[in-house]
Amino acid sequence: MLRERALSDLAESIASFNPAYGNETLILLQGEELGYDLKLCRIALIVELESYVGEQVGSTMRRVLDCLKETFHHPKNVFCPLNSFSACAFLVNDRKLDDDKFERYVFELCRSCMSLLSKEGIAVSIGIGQPAKDIGELAESYRRAREALTLGKKICQKGELLFCKRHHHGMRPSLHPFKETK
Repeated sequence: MLRERALSDLAESIASFNPAYGNETLILLQGEELGYDLKLCRIALIVELESYVGEQVGSTMRRVLDCLKETFHHPKNVFCPLNSFSACAFLVNDRKLDDDKFERYVFELCRSCMSLLSKEGIAVSIGIGQPAKDIGELAESYRRAREALTLGKKICQKGELLFCKRHHHGMRPSLHPFKETK
């Protein structure tokens, strides 16, 4: 329980980090205390529980987190429960893919995870941020993942897999659902 709370606090620290006003050293140390090197993390995703059958919400979210851990099984990935209905992950680009290919790889694995969960009667929505090169960009990736979920609820059905990218020249972010590739 304490570790889950510490991971939740870590996610909050990353989410609220602004490189213009803060120093990433404290967040990196917070991660190190939990056994993670946050400098390796390259993208954020947030998963929200939409519906489930039978079990209590706590055990269902544990199943969702387990599915994420099985799907994204690199030991340096960071998985953080946020509340009873959501969790986030900060993922390592262990395959050294360029940003576009890494984004696609994350999308495909998220889709696989959603498919596995749906077979168990669990529906989730997943927001994916943009690839990041440092803690400041990882914080932005987290905010884009959150924004994708927020916008997605307004314009899409629940149980979607979405990502949000910032346009060039500082324009407002927009929602871009991935198109399925054949």
